[in-house]
Amino acid sequence: MENTLLLLLTVTGPALLAAVALLSRLNIGPRDRYLLTASRMATGATLVLAIASAIYVVQNGTTSSSMLGIDPIAFSLRLDSLSATLFGLIAFVGVIVVQFSRNYLGGEKRQGIFLGRLCLTLCAVSMLVLSGSLLQLVIAWVGTSVALHRLLLFYSDRPRAVAAARKKFICAR
Repeated sequence: MENTLLLLLTVTGPALLAAVALLSRLNIGPRDRYLLTASRMATGATLVLAIASAIYVVQNGTTSSSMLGIDPIAFSLRLDSLSATLFGLIAFVGVIVVQFSRNYLGGEKRQGIFLGRLCLTLCAVSMLVLSGSLLQLVIAWVGTSVALHRLLLFYSDRPRAVAAARKKFICAR
């Protein structure tokens, strides 16, 4: 019971990031304060959950839970020392990049769209490192690839952005 509760709390971080990504699709305004605040809170909460997960792994060891589906293709989460470390790193970098993009893109008409794509990318990468089944790993890998591609093409009129997206596309295949 304790393991399942911990894993449900852990998946709350990526779920909050996905909610911000969905919220960004609804708000197209130049500096929507709610979206800016939501992205900061979602990344901060994900970092807190990642730290709590790492502390749990240090104290109790590896844990895994099958949450939905039949065992070979179940949606499950796995927390071990590597996944907890990577989850913490992703969350930490996410907090920094969201703060930097809030300042750097100040006044940009599509700032909310960028923050939504960034939160979606962070969600997909988090689910990639927390995946406990092969099917979930493949789905998270594809989601990460698509989200990162869309993020790289935020300025699609810039030749360097298009070149970077093409290189990522080739490497991902």
